[in-house]
Amino acid sequence: MFLSGVYSNVCHQENLKCIAIGNTSMLVCSRCAGIYFGAFTAGLLSLFLIVPSISKRVLILSAIPLAMDVLFMLIGVYTYSQGSAFASGLVFGGVVYLFLLNELENLFSKKPF
Repeated sequence: MFLSGVYSNVCHQENLKCIAIGNTSMLVCSRCAGIYFGAFTAGLLSLFLIVPSISKRVLILSAIPLAMDVLFMLIGVYTYSQGSAFASGLVFGGVVYLFLLNELENLFSKKPF
């Protein structure tokens, strides 16, 4: 399937980590789905609300829950949870979108010589 091949470049697509709706699994894992949904939600909200400026520090801080979730699962502190993977991805995806939006606005608002 074409879409499965496209998403395989950015996600491992392990069936146990993918959200299943009925008998059909999503093409990405819970964490990636959270990242995409977070970016989508931030994009929708940015159409109607004033978007705050996101610094690199906030971007890095938003990655900490995601990294801790991955690390704790890998070292065996707890087992994989679709809920925590989705939530950590949701926060990170939203912040990444807002950071990139802010950077693009800054880039295009600079006056030429």
